[in-house]
Amino acid sequence: MLHDYAVRIAEEILTFIKDAYSPPGGFQLREETLTESILVSIKRDFANTSIFSKPTTKQESKGGHDWTWLIQTQHGVGLFRVQAKKLYDDGKYQALDHSHRTTVAGVTPVLYEAQVERLLNVSHNIGAAPIYAFYNGEFGAFNSSVNANVSMNACCRSTLQRVNNSSPDYSPMSITLADAHWVRSKMTLKSNGKPTIPSVTDINGAAWPWECLFRCQNLGGGSGPDSGPTGGTPNDPDGTVPDTNQGVVSDSGGPVKNLGDAPPTQSTPNEGFVPARLSYMRKLAYALQTGEVPKHTTGFSTEGPSTLTNLKAAIKNQQADQFEGTSSHSENLFANIEPHLKVSEKPDFYVYIDLRSESSEASNLTRQMAPIVSPEHR
Repeated sequence: MLHDYAVRIAEEILTFIKDAYSPPGGFQLREETLTESILVSIKRDFANTSIFSKPTTKQESKGGHDWTWLIQTQHGVGLFRVQAKKLYDDGKYQALDHSHRTTVAGVTPVLYEAQVERLLNVSHNIGAAPIYAFYNGEFGAFNSSVNANVSMNACCRSTLQRVNNSSPDYSPMSITLADAHWVRSKMTLKSNGKPTIPSVTDINGAAWPWECLFRCQNLGGGSGPDSGPTGGTPNDPDGTVPDTNQGVVSDSGGPVKNLGDAPPTQSTPNEGFVPARLSYMRKLAYALQTGEVPKHTTGFSTEGPSTLTNLKAAIKNQQADQFEGTSSHSENLFANIEPHLKVSEKPDFYVYIDLRSESSEASNLTRQMAPIVSPEHR
C-alpha cells in the first residue's frame, strides 16, 4: 500500500503540473511549490510522518539540498539528502548548472562551485545518500503524446509509460530519483567551474520512479545496471571504490572494460544483488526493504542516526510548547537537529516517516501490504 500511496501522490503532482501549465495563461510551478505539495501529500497519506521546516529565510542555494529524508522500517533507518530539480518546458533540467561564487565580488576571474559538489560533500560528511529528486511534467522525453515510453534504467522494468495505469509498466514518473554521483559524472566543469547540464536521457540512465523506494519487484536485477561511485566520481565515504567499478563508465551506468564497441555490463533479473554496480540510493532502498546491508551502503543505520534522535527531540519540544511562526525558540530547535552543520548547510525540511507497525492502525496496514520484496527476488 505504501507503494500505491507513492504512485497516487505522483499522479497528483503530474496533474498539478499539467493544470498549472495548461492554457490560457499557463505557468510553470516553482520547485519549492512542488516540494511543499509533495510533503503535504506525504504527511496526509503516510501515517506517523513528521515534518520540521526551516523557520528562517531559505538558504538552499548555499547548502546544496532542499530536504533531509529519514525513513524508518523494522530493519533500520535510511538517511537521504535530497536536492529537487524540475523539468522545464524545453525538456531540460535547466537549474542543474546552479553554482555558487567562490571569489570576492569584483575580483576577476570569477570562479564557481557547482551545487552538486556541495550536495555530495555535505552528504558524505554526515553519512547520507545524496539524491536528486526530479519533477517531470509533460515535457521533452516525458511528453507522453510524443514519447509513449521512457527508458529509466535503475528501474527493473526499464521501459515505463505514464498513460495506461493498468499496465505493469505504468508509472506517473512525475517524481524520479537519481544518485547525485551519477548526475555529477554526467557533468563537465567549464573553465570557471560551472557545470554543464546533463541530458534527461543521461540522467535516466540511472534514475527510477520514487515509488520504487517502497516496493521494487527486483532490487537485485533489472534491464540495465544502476549507477554507483566509480573512478570518475567521488569515492565511498570509507575511501574505497568497488572493484567492479573500474574502467570507463558507460552511458547506461555500468562499467565498460574497453573503449571499443563493447556493450555495458548488464544485470540479469534475479541474479542477486550486486552492491558494487548499484547506487547509494538503490543500496539504501535494498537495506530498508530487506534488512540485508550491502557493502558500501551509505545512509543506513540499524539504530538510527543522531539526526533522527535530535529531530525527535525537537518535534517533542515543539509540540510541548505549541509555538508558532519564526520565533527564536523555533530557530534554536531547528539548529539543534544537526548542530555540527553550518547554518547555510541546513535543509529547508526534515522529513521523518516511521513505517514500523507500532500502532494497531499501522499493524493493520502492514498486514494488508504485499511483501516489499518477494523471497524469489531477494
